[in-house]
Amino acid sequence: MAESKGEKTNLQKEEETNKDSLKILRYLELVMIPIECTTGVGLILFLLSGPLNVFDMEIWGYFLMAFSILLSFFVLIGYRGFLSKEARKSSGVLNNFLNILSITITRLPALLLFAQLFYLGWTMNEKKQFLNIEPVPKIVTRIRNYITIGIFTQLILYFVYYVGDMKSIAPPKFNTASFAIISLLTSSLIVYLDIILNYFIVDG
Repeated sequence: MAESKGEKTNLQKEEETNKDSLKILRYLELVMIPIECTTGVGLILFLLSGPLNVFDMEIWGYFLMAFSILLSFFVLIGYRGFLSKEARKSSGVLNNFLNILSITITRLPALLLFAQLFYLGWTMNEKKQFLNIEPVPKIVTRIRNYITIGIFTQLILYFVYYVGDMKSIAPPKFNTASFAIISLLTSSLIVYLDIILNYFIVDG
């Protein structure tokens, strides 16, 4: 009898935990809606900046996408690290720390994207007076085109393979190392662009 009562109590606790997890997940999805909308707004600003010839729109687009991706990363890491069913089952500060560290490593693309978008927005903002001058040197235009391809490739991979998987305990379907290689190539192009712009500004 004591064992059956204990089993019922465990089942009740399990059901309560499942209900709480579903509620938290629903709240999380509501929180993510404005964050994902902000990313969308940033993308729209970036896409419209060329046809409308408004350079500041491109800069704002980079910053909006950067901070919305960073915010979504911390929200989902917080959920996976502290509020999810799996996180509440684990006990101890060390276990939670190791869990968050593991999640951070496997979801590294969010941080890589944030760093690139922020640095790109910062570079464009610092050099916008030169970039607004017509005609812009061909090498600058070519590098910017390559950077745009790299950023868009990462955004597509991030939203297709990583955003939905952040709620899952399974590893991402896309190889994080491959994403990191694309990020490294794009980052090197952004740094190269910054160097080229400094050269043209200083030496003309």
